[in-house]
Amino acid sequence: MRTMAHKRRNTILAVSGKGGVGKTTISALILKYLTLKRPLPNILVLDVDPDTNMPDVLGMRVDRAHTVGGIAHELREQIKKGKLKPNFNKASYLESKTFEIMIEEEEFDMIVMSKSEGTGCYCFINSAMSGIIDTLQDGYHYVVIDTAAGLEHFSRRTMKDLDHLFIVTDPSKMGLKTAKRIITMTTELEISVGNVHIIGNRFTPENESILRKYFENEGENVDVLGILPQDPEIQRLNLMGKSLLEIPIDNPLYQGIHDFMKLVNL
Repeated sequence: MRTMAHKRRNTILAVSGKGGVGKTTISALILKYLTLKRPLPNILVLDVDPDTNMPDVLGMRVDRAHTVGGIAHELREQIKKGKLKPNFNKASYLESKTFEIMIEEEEFDMIVMSKSEGTGCYCFINSAMSGIIDTLQDGYHYVVIDTAAGLEHFSRRTMKDLDHLFIVTDPSKMGLKTAKRIITMTTELEISVGNVHIIGNRFTPENESILRKYFENEGENVDVLGILPQDPEIQRLNLMGKSLLEIPIDNPLYQGIHDFMKLVNL
């Protein structure tokens, strides 16, 4: 593990949206942007999607045992076998395993939530993820969170304080409605969000005005960054199982992300 920054002001970013809108792709390209900063900042990536897509788009193979869900399953089995009492502090146990399940790459560290088999697991898995964020965030300049699709993870309050929330929508009514509902839920649940940024993915220039009009009255901290095109290079890298971090810096989609990051002073 790289030397960690201690008690340094950090920036927490999360990417959210309806399933299938490309939020994990956007998360990966934001990560690429951050890894190109010099000097290289300390970056922590958190994949809090139970479906675990972030390692795939980064061309990584993750052993399920080295995920929060895997550790939760192991813990559950120990309780079943009577090795631990049912009232054992599960969240504290999972947090203590943080560094065992951390994936250390040259340019960033990653923790993957994944799923836990059986029922009744998600409460303490999400509690553990929240604790992991609280415990580790001071050691990194940037924390990038790839969220689960949709709305439910907000009600679980895995994330408490965000500097930037990027909400991705595709050109569909459901994508737009989900994005607006996410904005509403952050207010209803009193999740502290510094700035909310809307990104229209796979939009044509002709539809950008529709996107901007849809979110024009959402408050001072909500802005529409713009639109991104459908990109065949992303599809090619995905199909080949290669990391999206390999995408050229002159790629139109990456250039769009680069420009958005500059707009929000990152």
